[in-house]
Amino acid sequence: MGQSMTESPASMPMGRTDKLLELIGIFALVFLIGMPLLFYNDLPDSIPRHFGFDGAPDKFGSKAVIWWLACIGVAMSAALFVLERSLRKRKKPGVNNVSSNFEAHRLIMIQWLQFIRLFICCLFAYIIYVIMETALGHVPGFNPYFIPIVFGIVLGSTLYFGYMAIRVGK
Repeated sequence: MGQSMTESPASMPMGRTDKLLELIGIFALVFLIGMPLLFYNDLPDSIPRHFGFDGAPDKFGSKAVIWWLACIGVAMSAALFVLERSLRKRKKPGVNNVSSNFEAHRLIMIQWLQFIRLFICCLFAYIIYVIMETALGHVPGFNPYFIPIVFGIVLGSTLYFGYMAIRVGK
């Protein structure tokens, strides 16, 4: 997010904002993996694996569910990381009718992928945290506004980066 729209993302170093987002993402990944590692033995054999729209747990399962969530979060983060890095290295196509704003659009896509990757890391870390806290009896479940907030963030970021792409295209 720290790059200028006129420079090629493939040829410039990451900006300060990019590095900050990467650092926050690394902390979220450490938290995502570290929480189950540290507290797995303290968990009861049966933990919440599904929550209703009111945020209360309605289905329970083995505590191994925590590892599935951690693996899915790490895999999604890794896939988005690879996609983002491949977009950074990709050269402009040699076709004549390519948009003159190709680099700006590519930069917007890279920034959106960075944001979504960070959001997914934080989201999975938070889900694991709430499941563990619910299983240990410290909280009753998720806040009822959790799902609308998640949808709002995903929709809002998509609309924002879509607007930025349209604005650059004019």
